[in-house]
Amino acid sequence: MSFYPGSHPSRLVAVSWSDRLDAARNENELLEVARDFLATFSPYDLARLPESMRPGRLVDANDVSELAFTLLSHRAHDVKGARGLPRLRRFFTHASVRLSELMVTGGPREIAPAPRAMNPVDRAAPT
Repeated sequence: MSFYPGSHPSRLVAVSWSDRLDAARNENELLEVARDFLATFSPYDLARLPESMRPGRLVDANDVSELAFTLLSHRAHDVKGARGLPRLRRFFTHASVRLSELMVTGGPREIAPAPRAMNPVDRAAPT
C-alpha cells in the first residue's frame, strides 16, 4: 500500500494495488502498475515459484492476461512454498479483468462493411 499526502498532513490516503488498477485509464497505465507491483517481490520470492509460473517481462496486455491464466492454472499443491502466489494470483486476476473493462470502454470501434459483390446490373454504365 502507498500513502499520498492530502491537503493536510493528518489526511493521508491509502492507495491499494487494487485502487491503482481501477484508476488505470489505458493499457500503458495498467502495465506500469503491474510492473510496479512485480518490483515489490524479491528475487528470492520469485525464485520459489515453479519456473513455468515466474513472471517475465510485461510488454503488452497479452502478457498480463497470460500470466493471470498461468498463475491460476496450477493447483495449490503443485506450488508449495511459494508464499507470494496468492498475492500474485489476486493482482493479476484483477489486472486481467481491468484490461477487459478498458477494452470494452475504449470506445466503439467502427467495422467497415464487407465489400458487396457486384452483380451485372451494378456494372452497367449509367445512362
